Amino acid sequence: MLRWQERIYMKTVVPYGLLTLLLLTLPGWADSEEVRTFTVVTPTVRLEKIVPARTFVGDEFPVEIHVKGLVDAADVVIQDVLPEGTSYLRSEPVGSLEGTSLNWTIRSITAGEKQVIRFVLRAERGGILSACTPMTASRHCCAVTTVGRAQLVVHVTAPESVPLNGHGLFEIEVQNRGTVTAKGVLLTNPIPLRFEHASGFNSLDFQLGDISPGDSRAVPVMLRGVARGEGCDVAIATARNAKIAEGRACTRIIEGILKLSKVGPRSQRLGKHASYAIQVTNTGDFTLTDVTIADLVGEGVTVVQAKKATTSDGFAVWTIPTLKTGETRAFELIATSAETTGLIENAVSATCTEQINATTSAPTVWQGYPGLLFEVVDTNDPVLIGDKTEYRIRVTNQGTADGRNLRVVAEFPAAISPVEASGDAVGDIQGRRVEFPAIDTLEPKRYLEFVVKAVAVDSGEVRARFTLISDVLENPVIEEEATRIY
Repeated sequence: MLRWQERIYMKTVVPYGLLTLLLLTLPGWADSEEVRTFTVVTPTVRLEKIVPARTFVGDEFPVEIHVKGLVDAADVVIQDVLPEGTSYLRSEPVGSLEGTSLNWTIRSITAGEKQVIRFVLRAERGGILSACTPMTASRHCCAVTTVGRAQLVVHVTAPESVPLNGHGLFEIEVQNRGTVTAKGVLLTNPIPLRFEHASGFNSLDFQLGDISPGDSRAVPVMLRGVARGEGCDVAIATARNAKIAEGRACTRIIEGILKLSKVGPRSQRLGKHASYAIQVTNTGDFTLTDVTIADLVGEGVTVVQAKKATTSDGFAVWTIPTLKTGETRAFELIATSAETTGLIENAVSATCTEQINATTSAPTVWQGYPGLLFEVVDTNDPVLIGDKTEYRIRVTNQGTADGRNLRVVAEFPAAISPVEASGDAVGDIQGRRVEFPAIDTLEPKRYLEFVVKAVAVDSGEVRARFTLISDVLENPVIEEEATRIY
């Protein structure tokens, strides 16, 4: 090992107060107005020491030592002897201070490498400051062996979202960021929760072979979303000469849902208004566009009012440009039926650009007004004792609703006696009282006819009493028919 020692001297003029500065120039100094630089070149390193040309008592001033390797060297020792009249404040890198000697050791320096040592002193008195910087270094020879490794990195890219029962493409990339080839790379991809693969397997394996440093392999995997919610795809890469690497990416399986409701009266009379409340709500995972609400009020029913809707006699249509997740829109429809009775379904449907559909209905029984006309007339009047006369009874439904549970009863005085009761039903004769069996239904615009034959048994003006009873009547209808007997 070759060792040598060089000394570098620095001189800095420190004036007393405002005295003229004394500049001392020695061979080897490269001066400027502000600093002085001294250079020493050895077979191993080049050393430069830079000091200020002048300073003042009490001032701090910097000193720099630049060390540049000319060959690879080790154990470079820099020693700076602090000049008298100064005090040491700090250094970078931190040196070891032993008395007035400030020391640094550079463990190794390569050819062309440059290292800088900086330290700060304070001038305590005036005069010329002089300091030496001894240096030693050892030249050495190095042998280099490169130790490489394979480093696998897995990156998984997932689609932003996957529609329920739709497909999403997951892209898996395996990259070798190491310095040697990764041998026998195997990629394993377990099928994530809420997804399934067309193969039906729970896990997929891909043999990727060897991957050179900086190279990569891409593997696309198509999966089908089968359940709403979050699903995370995890891919695992292994190699014979590399550690296990894992990548992960998550996405959401989303579903579009329209919730539609309609509430209206269970029954209503003909000619009156029925009000229906319609609500549509987006309970799905994404915004729906161009949502169309179509209400078909039913045959025989007409739309009276539907605000902000396109209407005709039998339907109303609303359009919503966008319906955000969780948003609800409400509408009111007023309808009536003039003549059509019975159960009318009154259906409503919702559709949108995303092909999400919903339907519901609010059935209403439209009821008419029953109007029963009760008529009785005798066909033979006046009548002689012993002769017969007929009482013709007609019940007509002039209304728009069914007549229900209709019964006709006839009561005769002592001067005339019923002998036969016929017609749309056969009557039961009990003495002078005739009762026809109940008729369940009499539809609008239809009628019932009954005939009671009676024999005159005494003279005088008599009155037979006829009564109509029905569930649609609040009170019975009573008719009397007078007959003159001679």
